Amino acid sequence: MPNFFDPKRCFDNNGYDLEPFLNSLENETNLETCLDLGAVYRSGDGAPFNPIAAANWFLKAASLGSEKGAILLGLLLLDGLDDPENGNSLDADLMEGLRWLIYAESITQDPIVSNLIALTYLYKVHDSEKGVKWLRKAASGGHAQSALKLGYLYGYGEGVPKDIAESKKWFKLAADADDKEGVFMTGRLMVQSGITDKDAKAALSYFIRAAKLGHPLAGLMLGQAYLHGIGVQKSNKRAYAWFWLAHTQADLPSKEGQYVSEVLDSLEKNLSSSDIDEAVNMAQRFREEA
Repeated sequence: MPNFFDPKRCFDNNGYDLEPFLNSLENETNLETCLDLGAVYRSGDGAPFNPIAAANWFLKAASLGSEKGAILLGLLLLDGLDDPENGNSLDADLMEGLRWLIYAESITQDPIVSNLIALTYLYKVHDSEKGVKWLRKAASGGHAQSALKLGYLYGYGEGVPKDIAESKKWFKLAADADDKEGVFMTGRLMVQSGITDKDAKAALSYFIRAAKLGHPLAGLMLGQAYLHGIGVQKSNKRAYAWFWLAHTQADLPSKEGQYVSEVLDSLEKNLSSSDIDEAVNMAQRFREEA
């Protein structure tokens, strides 16, 4: 256990007499029981809602070697939990919560936990240096969302010096994990960099892949490419297929959605019904290939 394992230091500031409760835990050695009881008291489903009791059961599980107990305790401490009605509110303690998460991560080497630590440093502690350090660890461990976040941080110069080459590197890593935003941004940065015909084809391949993974803006950009013959042979039918695919995405922003609808209406005036049917079938095949 880490040297900060001290139940009384964790919870004394809540004005709760821990001794009777901690004594009652001494004989409980089943990890799953401790975790289940922590969850029950955390939710109030099956037992009275009691944040302090929940924290103590997670603490007990962690003391018995449960990484999950340490994670749940850390998460609970990051934000605290109010219970004004019964006087069992648990005060937030960011640094204590972080220490439990870091302890759990040191055992599990889980990139998901590394990402939680990174986001806490970035947005709660406001320590960009440590946040980026943990994001790098999570991303290098295969966490696509961490790689994506690093791509944006370096791309916009948020908390780090702006570095487009570094941004491309992290977006590419997210793309390699089939993250649709990472795939889209890799293609987008290629387009924005003033590229050769060879690079243009590579960028289009990324947009095609992103669109098939369900990225609505990728479909829109492909529709534009085929509508105006940018990097590809102009084709109203293929343009319709990609615009139609973008239009079917639930997360298409409203402004872009209105534009896509207008373009589809315009294209329908210049395509036969059989061409439209073929384009829709083509779009459906694209989606099935993802």
